[in-house]
Amino acid sequence: MPTPLPEVRSVLQRAQNNRMVLQQLLDTVPADRWENRADGDAWTAHIHLAHLATIDTLTMELLREPGVEGFSLDQQLQVQRTALISELADQPVPDLRAAMDESRDRLWRHVAAFDPEWLAQPVIVERPGHHPPRQSLSLRAYLASWAEHDLEHAEAIRAAITVSIQPGALSAAARVRKQRGS
Repeated sequence: MPTPLPEVRSVLQRAQNNRMVLQQLLDTVPADRWENRADGDAWTAHIHLAHLATIDTLTMELLREPGVEGFSLDQQLQVQRTALISELADQPVPDLRAAMDESRDRLWRHVAAFDPEWLAQPVIVERPGHHPPRQSLSLRAYLASWAEHDLEHAEAIRAAITVSIQPGALSAAARVRKQRGS
């Protein structure tokens, strides 16, 4: 594998350190807390993990090669993200963690081999219904954000697993576990 540029190596190191923090948290999540959802969060801890199992694959798709305008995070990739999360939503935690690790390894190798000229390219984010509907940031800024992504979800998972469980949620969680066979 080629030696990454110093700037990219720094981002990769930060991402690796943050992944370790996330992994340590995941090691401590009690089995009966994966279906918990923090107040105000649309996702359960389990759905956050399904997202983490898919996001690096989509990030690699985004960063495959710059187009005429740079890299484009369009609606198609965002729809694909939602579909992948739904597809994995019923997978057991160990399978999601394995998928998360495999996709991170592939993305890590891809980013480490970046062409130095790519760092000057913009990442265009399509956001229909938002103002502005199209946002541009540098690949450097995108990679810095990517390196911090795991910590955002670690906090969301931590918030979800520390929520006190409502009696109705216990029976719902039991049904889900029974359906999954866990």
